[in-house]
Order: sequence, then C-alpha cells, then structure tokens
Amino acid sequence: MFLRIRQVAMITDEFHRTAIDIGDVLGLEGCYTDPAVDKYGLKNTIWPIGHQFVELVAPTRDGTAGGRYLARRGGPTGYIVCTQTDDLDATRARVEDAGIRIVNDINHPDSGHAGIQLHPADTGGCFWELDHISLDGGDGIGGPWPPAGEHWSSFVNTSRVATVTAVEMQTNDPARTADIWSRVADLAVTADAEGRPCIELDDGVIRFVPDADGRGPGMAGIDVETTDPAAVMATARARAVAAGTDELMIGGLRIRLVKSAG
Repeated sequence: MFLRIRQVAMITDEFHRTAIDIGDVLGLEGCYTDPAVDKYGLKNTIWPIGHQFVELVAPTRDGTAGGRYLARRGGPTGYIVCTQTDDLDATRARVEDAGIRIVNDINHPDSGHAGIQLHPADTGGCFWELDHISLDGGDGIGGPWPPAGEHWSSFVNTSRVATVTAVEMQTNDPARTADIWSRVADLAVTADAEGRPCIELDDGVIRFVPDADGRGPGMAGIDVETTDPAAVMATARARAVAAGTDELMIGGLRIRLVKSAG
C-alpha cells in the first residue's frame, strides 16, 4: 500500500490577490478551474507543483461550510490535505474503526476518482481527503489526477519550486492528533530532529506541532522544495508575503522553503 501527498488546498476571502501570489511568487501556472465545486458554494483554481497540486478556493455565497471554516480560523488558511492511496477500502475500514466521520463520499466512476473526506473536528482541524484513482497509470507517481483536469501535466513549471515535502498540522495536542492520523494511515508515528511527532508518507511527511499563533487547530503550513530560492524570496518581498529569510505567508498558509538536493 502507498500513501502520498497529492494536493493541498487553501481557502480565502481574497481570491484574486492570493491567486496572483501563488503564480508570481512560486512560479506556478494554473491548470484547471473545477465547475463542480459550485455546488459547495465555492470557486477554485488548481496549480500543479511537480506531480502534486496547490488549490485555492473561496466562498461565492453566504452560509457555506467553507465560509464557516474561514470564520472559525479567523481568515485565510489551509483547508484540505489530499492524500492518494491504492487501497481505499482498507482505508475506509480504518476510518470507521477509529470512529471518524466521513463528510463527503466521493464517487466519480466516469473519471476514475473515488475518495472520502474526513470531518475536521475528528482529524485535528482540517479536512483530510483520501483518494484513489482507478485510471490507467493512476497508481504511478505523476499519474492522472482528475480533480486537476486531463491536461495538467502541460502546465507543470518547476523553475522555482518542485514539490511539497511536508504538511504541518497545528493542534492543541500534537501527540493525540498524530495518533489519529497514524491509525487512519496505518503508519507509525516517528519524531523529527526537533522531537515533533511525524508520519512519514511515501513522498513526504505530515508533521504535528502545537498551536503557535492562537488560530486554533488546522493546517498551518507546508514545506516546499525550491529550485530557485533567491527568485522566490525576491518576488515574495515585492508582493509583501515574505515571512522570514526562507518562509512565505500566502493565503494564510506558512510556506517553508527547502533547498533542492540537486
């Protein structure tokens, strides 16, 4: 069985500005806008980042789950972590055994996409989506990803950033939250060099840290491998989203730059 980070989503009430930040600072090219999210009262755009994706959503009307999440987190923030698995049935069984609520059962046989979305109150503060792609090549790294449309690979631009290497979950009880994710993922909890609980997926890490900004539990940040940190930071300063020598704040999500090993 594999489990990979495939997509991270942010939610904002400043859609246009944040979309420009994503494109200009990270050097990413938007590949798809999904009309299906309208039924949730949202609009979106998706950018490929290597074989993974960054999504931005924004409410389009009052009274939506997305709008309530924005209010609860006090503004733009990380929203959904999407991981891809090759065994959704076993994953679903572990979710049910753990007593975690499924808020969205995804079943799109025509596009080869199935998945489950877990309640943020049960996962430590953000939606966690676990997806299976049944299309030819769907299990391969860089394989098809229906949420990003059919032609996303032609929009890949790694001149500034190449991949998401970690997702950081902020929580009131990092050890307990890590245990919940561990039970669903069927992976052991380890610790990083700073002693923080982590779960190592096939292509990255989910890291669990205390609430440091008073915004409550949720997805607080991601680590991104950068191929041109100087260009990223120069544009980040010009766009007023630099948050340190190697960090950005875009859409309420802290983005930590990790230098490419190459």
